[in-house]
Amino acid sequence: MRSLRRFTWGVCFVLIIFLTGCMGANETFIQGEWQFEEPHLRNLPAESHLTVVWTFDGGYFYNYSCCFNQNVELNGNYRILSEEGNVLILELYNMQGSEPSSGTGQLRLEIDQATDTLKVYGAGPFTRMTPKYGDDG
Repeated sequence: MRSLRRFTWGVCFVLIIFLTGCMGANETFIQGEWQFEEPHLRNLPAESHLTVVWTFDGGYFYNYSCCFNQNVELNGNYRILSEEGNVLILELYNMQGSEPSSGTGQLRLEIDQATDTLKVYGAGPFTRMTPKYGDDG
């Protein structure tokens, strides 16, 4: 019985290390849903509302964009190509969606942990729509 308990605790410990140790601080920060809205793109009222949503979930991504009367959805997988300071370059692959794609792409994210925002290729800031990864509240 004692060895079974040790084994169970050992497995739990390994799982905790594995699940939390695979992501760096910046990748952990981007987990969740991010939204950017611009009500008057290029100062054209009513007809030019822009909404962009990015979701990152442990190697999976989802993107939704809506502007004018066109909706674009894209999903697939991501991996980190490079990380320098507060900038992540992600490779997007296995992409599928409403727009034709080459199957791979790159995404540049600028992280601002102080304001809890990020920028995608300089656009934004994107606001976090879900609690931070690991937050219970």
